Amino acid sequence: MKFTHDILKVSEDLDEIVELISDISMSEKVFLHFFDDNKFSLVSAIGAPDDLKSDLSGILSQVFEEGELASVFNVKGLKHHCLGIPIFSNTHQLIGVLSLMSQNKLNLDRKQNKTLKVFLKSILFVFEKEQLLLYKRSCLNQMLEINNGFYFKVGIDSVISDIGPNFKTSLPSLKSGDILTDSIIFEQDFDIKSQFDLEEFKNQIYFFTDIHDKQRYKFSFLIFENEMIISASPVINTKYTLRNYHLVLNDFSKHDYIAEYMFLQQTSEKSLKEARVISDNLVKRNVELKQAQRKIGELSKFPSENPNPILRFSTDLELVYNNPASLIHFNSDFKIRNNKVFDEVLKNKLLEAINNRTTESIIESRNGRFFSLTIVYVEEMEYVNIYASNITNFILTVNKNEEELIRLRDEMKEQKELYEFILNNLPADIAVFDTKHNYVFINPKGIANKEIRDFMIGKNDFDYAKLKKIPDDRAIQRRKLFNSVLKKKTFVTWQDEFLDKKGEREVVQRSIGPLFDEKGKIKYLIGYGADITKRVEAEEENVKLSLVAKNTNNGVLMLDSEMVITWANQAMIDRSGYALEDMLGKNPREFIITDHNSDESKKLKKAIKLKQNVEVEMLHQDKSGKNYCVSLNLQPLFNADNIHNGFMMVEFDITDRKENENTIQDLNVNLERLVQEKTAKNIELSNSLRDQEKMVTIGELAAGVAHDL
Repeated sequence: MKFTHDILKVSEDLDEIVELISDISMSEKVFLHFFDDNKFSLVSAIGAPDDLKSDLSGILSQVFEEGELASVFNVKGLKHHCLGIPIFSNTHQLIGVLSLMSQNKLNLDRKQNKTLKVFLKSILFVFEKEQLLLYKRSCLNQMLEINNGFYFKVGIDSVISDIGPNFKTSLPSLKSGDILTDSIIFEQDFDIKSQFDLEEFKNQIYFFTDIHDKQRYKFSFLIFENEMIISASPVINTKYTLRNYHLVLNDFSKHDYIAEYMFLQQTSEKSLKEARVISDNLVKRNVELKQAQRKIGELSKFPSENPNPILRFSTDLELVYNNPASLIHFNSDFKIRNNKVFDEVLKNKLLEAINNRTTESIIESRNGRFFSLTIVYVEEMEYVNIYASNITNFILTVNKNEEELIRLRDEMKEQKELYEFILNNLPADIAVFDTKHNYVFINPKGIANKEIRDFMIGKNDFDYAKLKKIPDDRAIQRRKLFNSVLKKKTFVTWQDEFLDKKGEREVVQRSIGPLFDEKGKIKYLIGYGADITKRVEAEEENVKLSLVAKNTNNGVLMLDSEMVITWANQAMIDRSGYALEDMLGKNPREFIITDHNSDESKKLKKAIKLKQNVEVEMLHQDKSGKNYCVSLNLQPLFNADNIHNGFMMVEFDITDRKENENTIQDLNVNLERLVQEKTAKNIELSNSLRDQEKMVTIGELAAGVAHDL
């Protein structure tokens, strides 16, 4: 592939591409050379002094021979690193070199290398685009020379820039640089300048007349590279028109100068000279004409073989031709009978095309069938053609697709409403950001005020701080977290603590993380926050209780809802003699509680079942087998939602108290026994005294009786 200097001069996009390469590669100097005419041509350079440009010839040649190359330069006493990158054409031909230079060593990462490849393709595209433009220009000139020697090239100011060989002969007064409208008169109010302003050009035949010789020409035109190219042919007999005929070879205007050649022989000497010129051109291009004739011969069969309806009407709307395809449905659907059209819509469209001398394209429906109609008025032949196509299947498919699209749109709308309903009613703050940290969605939990919520869409936390007239410390912190997520592509979590409007403490746990598209690139970031005030307060309370539990002399066990030990304090470990590892995952009754069938044990089981607080006195046994008495307090535990999640068991060692109570009880029993013994002795003594008294009395009575006797 070879790039000429003409291409290099018009490649204005290269400087911008080279600047972008300098930015993406972090290079201080960038050079772009292309190999042209056996030497390197400097196309563009960024930050390059003139005395350095010539020093690159060595590395250019080396890259051209060996491929990509890293080298070191001394520039004004400073060491510079240089990276030479070859540029290949689409045919893998080496055509140029991109040189990057920096004082620091150039280590391009994966992203920089990938972007650099895109820029190299952009450079290649610019050159190929310019080369293609030159090729098109060359082809156009050859086409004009081969197909028709009657042409002008004019600018928007009507100044002639080029004249075809046939016009140079037939209109010798015309010269390049002349004003075209000074020598010819356009018909149909044709204006060159207005044609440049049109976005689309009509495929239409126009006419102009030579002022000097009064010769009439028909022409068409195209605009290429800000020039109008007028391709024309002389009208031999302006009074001769063809009506009511079928398509034959001579209908094709592209080569109608063959027939005109026959008429030229019957006209003036000047026309004969022009005919000789045309004849000479025809002889030179005999091969091309024969090929074209064969193609035209095939094309002449086209209307009858075309599967789509083709019809021709005269200007008085009389049908002069219709192909077999039109007989299937078209003629009956559009009421075409006896060479007349009775469909009012079609009739009006035909008249409109004739009166306006324009081409009309419409879509009409008849009897459940859809037709695309192109109505073309051919002015020089004074007839109007209809090119129709049955597009029923296409319309039905489109309607079906449209119904499907409507259904999908409704489904998407329902899904969107569902997702928004879910997001808006979640008991958490939810916000979605774009990659520039601007809000694209906020749910009511995040910002309750709808007016503020709508205002914040497209804004960021700094805008919110400004709106609320509060310090932007929190916005700065969130921006750092946001950038961290973009860099690491992972979620981050943090806690915000503040006072609400009532002055009450509120703690919110927030998280923000990336949402990826199907290519693995970050499309959005989602942030959400949950009120964890109660949890934090409970954790803080647990910390306090934990400190109490750890430092109390009483044994403490934490159990789950199944009465399985999850934690024990040091006092319990010391008292029971079991290590913590021996206790975890077990029920206390497996190794501590011994009196399972006592009334106190039954009372404890009932409280556990009913999840009630209870206090009982029980006999426990340590690891060595020694019994000890405890006063056991069992407390059920509930979470913030009042759901039972375990028990706390606190035991107080009452062994000494029990021993003292037993000692006192034993003393009481002994005392009672002694009292009973003393009482029995007293009773016995009392009975003995009474017996003695009785004996004395009896003696006294006996003495008295004896005395009396």
